[in-house]
Amino acid sequence: MVVMYEALEDMFGLLGLVTVVLIYIILVARHARLEDRQESKKKTENIVTRYNFNNKKRNALQPLPRKPDAITSKPYYDGHVYLIREEFGTYKIGRTKNVPNRYNTLKIQIPQKTKLVWSIKCHDHKRAERSLHSRYKTSRRKGEWFTLTPTQVHEITRLTDGDLG
Repeated sequence: MVVMYEALEDMFGLLGLVTVVLIYIILVARHARLEDRQESKKKTENIVTRYNFNNKKRNALQPLPRKPDAITSKPYYDGHVYLIREEFGTYKIGRTKNVPNRYNTLKIQIPQKTKLVWSIKCHDHKRAERSLHSRYKTSRRKGEWFTLTPTQVHEITRLTDGDLG
């Protein structure tokens, strides 16, 4: 090794030797960064393949779909569908993952008094909400707000998860 440095010093001089050593250090550091990138890319690919199910394209950051707990066999619920009444008699059919937070948010947004009439846990709360919206589309007032009769409200409050969707 010493002989190589002496040969390089004779060939390039001291300044040339320092330059060669610096270039060598830069190349080694660059190679190390390249290896880190390749390792990071492999980890990302492992995450992507771990999250790929049935050859469907999925974003690597999407969580795994939740399945029922095999040990306790508890069913998995996606969210809630709810029915809220405002003081003038219109009802909001909506969906959420957290009913108390959603209700409190709506109380702030709506100037009239509101009351949570009904909510239910659902396996597919999006589909359940769509089902209710299409079932009562003739009573739709605007958006998710409906003018429902007492009979319709009674029908909704008796529904179970199996009846929705």
